[in-house]
Amino acid sequence: MREVDKVIGARLQSSVALVGDVARYIIVAGGKRLRPALLLLMCGALDCRDARRFNLAAVVEFIHTATLLHDDVVDASTLRRACGAAGRRPTSISATPPACWWATSCIRVLSR
Repeated sequence: MREVDKVIGARLQSSVALVGDVARYIIVAGGKRLRPALLLLMCGALDCRDARRFNLAAVVEFIHTATLLHDDVVDASTLRRACGAAGRRPTSISATPPACWWATSCIRVLSR
């Protein structure tokens, strides 16, 4: 999972302050990272040693995070994992642009 975290960390960079702020907030908020772990377990079961498996695991987490952000906006959620939801943080105008950024990050990672 450390390799996945490295990929995620490398992709948190954005010239848009709001995007970077919300991205860091989501990562720091934690989570189980169950989806990337399952992908890596399947790769192990299939004897896949390709280094790109870490990129794919990060993409799975990006997609999951983007859907959580969109969900918070649609549901007008105030909490996510017992913390303030990204769409409701005082410094965040909206979680929609960061959610879209996460989704496009998937394409950038997959294209490498």
